[in-house]
Amino acid sequence: MYNPFSILNILNKGQFKNYWVESGSPSFIIKYAERHDLKPNQWLGKYVEEDILSTYEIEEAPPVSFLIQAGYLTFKGYNQNLGYLVDYPNKEVRDTFSKLLMISEYNNDTQEANNIREEIRQALQNRDFERLYEQIRRTFSNIPYTLFEPRKKDEAAETERAYIERLEGFYHSVLLTMLWAAGVNVRAEELTALGRSDLILEYADDVYIIELKKQPPEVSLKQIRQKEYGMKYSGRQLYLVGIEINDERRNVSGYKIEE
Repeated sequence: MYNPFSILNILNKGQFKNYWVESGSPSFIIKYAERHDLKPNQWLGKYVEEDILSTYEIEEAPPVSFLIQAGYLTFKGYNQNLGYLVDYPNKEVRDTFSKLLMISEYNNDTQEANNIREEIRQALQNRDFERLYEQIRRTFSNIPYTLFEPRKKDEAAETERAYIERLEGFYHSVLLTMLWAAGVNVRAEELTALGRSDLILEYADDVYIIELKKQPPEVSLKQIRQKEYGMKYSGRQLYLVGIEINDERRNVSGYKIEE
């Protein structure tokens, strides 16, 4: 599928831009996201059963069903036993939807989201990771405390490891959304022969391998090296980045970077 509005604008103006968002009002999806607590990694790269796509009233439909019908998500494959594989249709939709989530879910106004986007792009252009890290902290500081992952009230119902996995998953999701909203080429949980990395960020000839843990950054760097996440990127400018999560402060609390 393609968007005629975007293609006609590209042919008319002679430049690639994100025209798709201009073909409809984003205010409705912003309000919808606020009501339904949307997170991008809830469905991306996962299968949904066919019956979830049955006809519903908008407010009664499961969010994944609504987002598919609205064109924000689409099918990338089919498995007879698992159902339909869900993902974004393309980069244009992904970046636009991520920007809308930055506004609706993570409490940024439009100007704030645009400022963060520009700071991220300038940081990557100048290979200034400190500047990028400050935008990560800025993003988390804007998120309402009610959205952060709490410990289960029934301590017996959740192990410490399960809590940490939920916590780290939330931080991965926010960082992924922030970078996608900036139009950056970033992938989550890329598989290798020895494991899978949290985030792979590519900008021009640079590659950043990023691990986030509720542990000191050195632990993340050690994992990146031991699992050889960067081996497939030999020949490019490679940066290994470990970022520490501080659940008490509800933010990241430090990083280390190696070339």
